[in-house]
Amino acid sequence: MKLTHKKIAILVEQLYQELEVWYPYYRFKEEGAKVYLLGPQKGNIYPSLHGYPAEAEKSIDDAHADEKVLDSSTSGSRALARVWIEFRSQKNQWATVSVSRNIIEASLNALHEGLEYGLMAGAEK
Repeated sequence: MKLTHKKIAILVEQLYQELEVWYPYYRFKEEGAKVYLLGPQKGNIYPSLHGYPAEAEKSIDDAHADEKVLDSSTSGSRALARVWIEFRSQKNQWATVSVSRNIIEASLNALHEGLEYGLMAGAEK
């Protein structure tokens, strides 16, 4: 999925959730999109739940209709996200799948289950 020439704005506010901002921020950038952090006021720095700062590059009033807006203040959507992660060790290969309305939750669940399985499988040998 290439997002060249696409503009995406991610909303940030006081006490935002880091994974709901930074994971999509960098993934969209990797795919070629121009990504903005959008906040109530341009230039303000908003701390996350754990104090990680995010500076609003644009204010909400500066957003344009041609920019897709990802709202970090709402968890998930009505669409289902399916995440498949493949793992490998020196001797084994396995995969995990997780489904959720929230892609971050699905990703973390698949990662957690895969790592847990890998640790358990390694302990049995």
